[in-house]
Amino acid sequence: MSGYILRENDPSIVLTADQVDRLVKNGDGDAALLYLLLMRADRGITEQELQSRLRWSQLRLNAAETGLQRLGLIQRPAETPPPAPAEERPVYSAQDLAALLEDDRSFRMLIPQVEEKLGRKLKTADLQVLAGLYDDLGMPADVIYLLVGHCMERIARNECSASKGIIFLDIISNLERISDHAVNIADYVKAESEAGIPAIRI
Repeated sequence: MSGYILRENDPSIVLTADQVDRLVKNGDGDAALLYLLLMRADRGITEQELQSRLRWSQLRLNAAETGLQRLGLIQRPAETPPPAPAEERPVYSAQDLAALLEDDRSFRMLIPQVEEKLGRKLKTADLQVLAGLYDDLGMPADVIYLLVGHCMERIARNECSASKGIIFLDIISNLERISDHAVNIADYVKAESEAGIPAIRI
């Protein structure tokens, strides 16, 4: 049948005998068609361009790409490590609190001011919350004091309660963990995007 092939003067696509043998032996028409288009492009080409040219779904394109990778005709994508899990918030022990009170004058001065505003002595659990706001989240002492004062004013107007405050702190903590996860996911996606490797490459 080779005598019936029409040969024109347009640029040619050259496949080695080994490449042809592997495509024929595989028996996957989609993989062969995708490979021809990749050879025709003679440059990096995006998945969006491939889907537009071939009029394939993402699932069909992925299947053909996997077939070519299995045949060793295109490179497998570089492995990108998964995002690291979000760090858990520290739990301050009695020793941690004692060291913070001794080493940090601003935090040490904050305690009697908060106690005066609340009208009672702070317990260990209270100190742990304050330490988390000040030391872990980096909230300035004066901002914490204003926040405590605002909460006390709301309690006086029956707009807040201790039980609601606990729920609020839990919500804030969970939202912060969610934001940590979101940042890790964004860093992961950005690293893949900036890797400079096209979606499919020969």
